[in-house]
Amino acid sequence: MLPADQLFAAADENDDPAAPHVVAVASRSDMLHWLLWAQHHGLDPDIIVPAPLLLTQPDEGYSRGLIGGATVLRGVDMALTADMALPVLVEDASFSDLAPGIIEGRAIAALDQPPLDMRQGDFAKRVRPALDRRAVARVALWTGLILLAALATTLVSLTRQHVEASRIDRESLALAQQVLPDATDAVQAQGVLEGQLAARGAGARAFTAPVAGLLAAMQDAPGVALTSLSRDPDGMVRATLAAAKAEDINIVLLALQAAGFTITATPSQDPGGRTLADITVRA
Repeated sequence: MLPADQLFAAADENDDPAAPHVVAVASRSDMLHWLLWAQHHGLDPDIIVPAPLLLTQPDEGYSRGLIGGATVLRGVDMALTADMALPVLVEDASFSDLAPGIIEGRAIAALDQPPLDMRQGDFAKRVRPALDRRAVARVALWTGLILLAALATTLVSLTRQHVEASRIDRESLALAQQVLPDATDAVQAQGVLEGQLAARGAGARAFTAPVAGLLAAMQDAPGVALTSLSRDPDGMVRATLAAAKAEDINIVLLALQAAGFTITATPSQDPGGRTLADITVRA
């Protein structure tokens, strides 16, 4: 008798609580041997049915048949091979022999509805899930619809931006034509207007260039602070510089002149004793 951990038991599918369950027991080594034998012969069986269960169950005594060269028995509440039957169980029992054709018919019927399948639990057949083509098609369809919706949203957004940009260009050109009647393009009109403003000492360049030059000049004079900054309507940039020594402010002024800016400077002194310089800078 083998230990319990070396045995494998399988039960039939029975939904009737009043009906007894059929339980088959085999050693795990036998199960592995049968599966390896099938694999060696290029087989992977879907079901494994105990041979004695292919016999009909008698009302009394035993049914007897020959399967695979071995004699098997099936009684009212047991099924086993003849060599496993104890003499005390079968010595006074009656036997009914089944014809090979009956056994073959029951074996064929067991392919669709086996009396018990031992391919369960640890020995269940590992089946790869079948590819659901309809599900794949649905996923592909929804993915395509989502991408199409995203593309449509992007196109609508780009179209709106293009329309809005065109509207702003038309309005800008209309405003520019009030000063430049011959202007036909907003970008061209902007360039002409910037040039005219620069010639008059106005425009963005007239402010940013002097301020940038002033800040660059102050980098070489860390002791100089900028206390005020403003711009006149004519484009003149005004600033107030403060330092502990007048020489530090002179460093900034000389750097501005060397960069090509026109400057003026009016020195003064604050109540704390610092030297101040009110300067003007023009490009």
